[in-house]
Amino acid sequence: MPRLKGTYNIPDWALCPLEYGINSDEYGLTDEDIAQIKDFQENVIGGGYYMDIHWEDCNEFNTHPQFGLPAKTYEVDFYID
Repeated sequence: MPRLKGTYNIPDWALCPLEYGINSDEYGLTDEDIAQIKDFQENVIGGGYYMDIHWEDCNEFNTHPQFGLPAKTYEVDFYID
């Protein structure tokens, strides 16, 4: 049974790459963006996760997102097997 790994404030620009995989050409990510996403995946949530995005829990200008510069964020639950 999947268990909750944690709930994080994720920048809106990182939602699709986290959900569907990192592809800098498709999402227009910089090398720094990719490095931040990979670091989060490898060092915080690990592999084999799925996400539950709380679309209603949006912060239009979060000064302390999980990673990156201040940005629009969504609260996201990450579950692992």
